[in-house]
Amino acid sequence: MSFLSSPALRRVAQLVGTGAAAALVATSLGAGTAAAAIDSGAIDCVVPTTASKTVPTTTVQRDPVGPTVAEAAAMERDFEARKAALGFDIDLEDIRDPINVDVYYHVVHKDGTVKGGNIPRTMLRAQTKYMNKSFRGHGFGEPGARTPFHFNFAGADRTKNADWYNNAHPPGFAPDSKEIEMKTALREPGSTAETLNVYTANLLNVGLLGYAYFPSSYDNNPPISKIRDGVVVETQSLPGGSAAPYDLGGTLTHEVGHYVGLYHTFQEGCSEPGDRVEDTPPQGEPTSGCPEGQDTCPAPGNDPIHNYMDYSYDACYNQFTIGQRERAIDQWYTYRDGVA
Repeated sequence: MSFLSSPALRRVAQLVGTGAAAALVATSLGAGTAAAAIDSGAIDCVVPTTASKTVPTTTVQRDPVGPTVAEAAAMERDFEARKAALGFDIDLEDIRDPINVDVYYHVVHKDGTVKGGNIPRTMLRAQTKYMNKSFRGHGFGEPGARTPFHFNFAGADRTKNADWYNNAHPPGFAPDSKEIEMKTALREPGSTAETLNVYTANLLNVGLLGYAYFPSSYDNNPPISKIRDGVVVETQSLPGGSAAPYDLGGTLTHEVGHYVGLYHTFQEGCSEPGDRVEDTPPQGEPTSGCPEGQDTCPAPGNDPIHNYMDYSYDACYNQFTIGQRERAIDQWYTYRDGVA
């Protein structure tokens, strides 16, 4: 059974290292989830699949999800120290102007065909439209919080390179990673911390849907940390792709959530301080599917299964919260605004 033909996929995440990145991994339902070891400073949203590590009938054990308590605490200490050093306290009520983010898509393919990754420009524009709709709070169901982020389709390039296409995963997740080589060659010239570089490639071959780097990692180890900034996403997860039920555009929106500093809603499970956002109920584990009324923690509130920072199916997503809006703005002005 091929990975894409599996009737159900699942996302899980692991973060290793402070100021790290996030990666989405897909697993076949009915099997457990296992997170691969990621190099320090790399990925959060990672989910290995049964297809990448085991045969589909094998049950694998779930690894710890998300950054450890110590890692998250270190990231938050850095966040508070940076804000103090900048000497300002953002009045979120005064944020009226949009935060414009130029998005450059780098379409990596193996043979010039759509199936081989050379997707049409219409899919890129549809993805940008999806992101703007979700960050504006005009979700696909109950409205979410309106954020000031606006994503501008700034350009797209295409590169035929089968090696990059099939090995765009992060180092440590699987052998033969070409992430840094690919990004060094393709990153938009003149990019700053405010630029969003998106690379589309084949990640399902190692069980990934996508991965991104948190704002706090941008300048922690230059020049490599600046080169790797941005998002790598499975080509077929864009709107119109074939990675159902993750084919509506939710993966990139989720990863961009990490790019602006948001944790998973299930960060640290039922324990405080969780995802550092007060209006997302505690969540004991990632969601699979769209189970209305799911409640994995004793604290009040059902799991936020419709939140873009969970691992629900794309069709289940419809919101960010006001608290997430505030954290994303705070992270932006601390780590990305005006940073070369």
